[in-house]
Amino acid sequence: MQRARSVLISSKDGGRSCGATTEENQCNIQSCDEDCELAEWTSWKACSAACDGGFQERKRHVSKRAVGNGECPTEYSPLRAEFIECNTQPCVPQFSAGLTTLGCQAKFDVIILLDGSGSLGQAGFDAVKAAGSMLAKAFIGSSTAPDTGAQVAALLFSGPTTYRNYLKCSQIPKTGQAVPNMDTDCGLKWVDHFNHDNNKVATDIEALTWPRATTFTSGALALANAELSSGRSDAQTVVIVITDGRPMSYIKTGQQAKMLRDKVDRLMWVPVTRFAPRERIKQWASEPTHDNVIVINDFTTLKEPSTVTDIIASACPIVQ
Repeated sequence: MQRARSVLISSKDGGRSCGATTEENQCNIQSCDEDCELAEWTSWKACSAACDGGFQERKRHVSKRAVGNGECPTEYSPLRAEFIECNTQPCVPQFSAGLTTLGCQAKFDVIILLDGSGSLGQAGFDAVKAAGSMLAKAFIGSSTAPDTGAQVAALLFSGPTTYRNYLKCSQIPKTGQAVPNMDTDCGLKWVDHFNHDNNKVATDIEALTWPRATTFTSGALALANAELSSGRSDAQTVVIVITDGRPMSYIKTGQQAKMLRDKVDRLMWVPVTRFAPRERIKQWASEPTHDNVIVINDFTTLKEPSTVTDIIASACPIVQ
């Protein structure tokens, strides 16, 4: 801060001088950077699984944002998120309602993304269909009381067969530009939108043919994000991705996974074989990753009912 004064009458004949005509003083000397402030811990959430070991989570939200170059822990930093194990007793399937796996009786909106890329091979694609069908059946819906059970959507994804179509499918159309056909141009095919008839979804999955093209994972995640607008506001939401290969774009897949994680309760991945980019997938999945990344070593294991039981055990808090 600075202030000044003018001399009205100068000294003369030995009179005293007026003294300083300006003064300066420091102000706002504190740092322009300020770390964020965190609220108190929330209460522990309910256990994520009914058996086989789930997790409970609590968080600390940001009550005051950081200023300037101030620091703030990330959402899943140990300073802001804690997880504890719960319900570690083994799951014992009752195999009711014609199931060969554990069944989920919670109110869920489920989207199953099934990889149909060329790297699978016919036997691999058949295994993906078998696992997808069992998953659809395991999320139990109700035609008589549709608001109480699960509803399931399923999407088959491969990808564009030309670079021109890839550009068309991965960019927002400009004004006057034709919108790409998701199926023929982009290799993204809805098997079923949200449906309470999980047996119909399972049957439709079993009837799929192998598209054997590229792996447009980011496009599949984007369509799953759009499908959520047709979901129920009071239902838990989970997206399950079964894939064996590397996406066409790691960057776009990571971006779409981040946007999807921000909207759903769980984004789960089932990487199959050593060719799936497991380390990247751990970054794309919801936290904690050991509950949301179910690693499968081969397609024979993928189509076993015990594998689907493991997925349901990790995903569902109310099972039979």
